[in-house]
Amino acid sequence: KVCLENAFMDGPMAVFGLVRVLNISFHKAVTVKWTVNDWSTANETVCEYVLGSSSGNTDKFSFKLETTSLPVGNRLQFCLKYDCAGEHWDNNEGSNYVFQVFLNSNKGVPRARSQ
Repeated sequence: KVCLENAFMDGPMAVFGLVRVLNISFHKAVTVKWTVNDWSTANETVCEYVLGSSSGNTDKFSFKLETTSLPVGNRLQFCLKYDCAGEHWDNNEGSNYVFQVFLNSNKGVPRARSQ
């Protein structure tokens, strides 16, 4: 009923993503629950409906997770919550979605990679 369609780094401190949801009802909410410290603390970001995105029986939402610069080795983890006729989750089959910062061997600067 909810799934991550795409996610990518949008600059050095932000992850942008697109979420597809089943159009069960007009009233719906999509939220990203995310952390940068292995769930010691968590943040929630409300997704925005993408105008004109309805396709068949699905709708599209977008999000942008903004954080401070992450040190090499740190991870940003997230999962998706869809509230519509109940609560539905996409947590990458229990593994969460992950962006981890690695040292870029070409330039010696940190870069993020999704897992």
